[in-house]
Amino acid sequence: AQTASGNPMILLDDAPLGTWTYKWREDDGDTIMEGTFNVEASEADVLVGQIKDINQAIEDLTDDIIGVSDSVAGLQTNINSAVQAANAAVEASNAAIDAVNAGVALSGEALEAADRAAEAAGKAQDAAGSLQTLVYGAIGASLVAALAAIVSLMQISRRIAG
Repeated sequence: AQTASGNPMILLDDAPLGTWTYKWREDDGDTIMEGTFNVEASEADVLVGQIKDINQAIEDLTDDIIGVSDSVAGLQTNINSAVQAANAAVEASNAAIDAVNAGVALSGEALEAADRAAEAAGKAQDAAGSLQTLVYGAIGASLVAALAAIVSLMQISRRIAG
């Protein structure tokens, strides 16, 4: 520890950070030395702050992943609805085919029903395809977020070790 006239020059842990000036004077008031010194945060305090920041980032990332999971669950429900609509359209088309095979003449209404069923099946298939892309995108985003959290933890480990 540094001393001045046998007195230890120690700063308390809660000393204000910054650049400070000093003057050493003799008993008669003459200045014998003056200068500046810096009070900086200890490495441990800086590291604790960084770890707290990373923990907060991980918590935020966890919240984001939970949000993505909820979105994926909602998309799964939409996909199931689209699949059910496609199945209903297929059943309607099959009923129309059965009617033709049974020798029933298709009237204008039956043709319209078959056209509507085919159109509904196409729309359901398009909707299922679009939702599948969104699900894959959400899964990809959550994987990227998880990877970012792992990289952050590795950087903390290096700083602690180094």
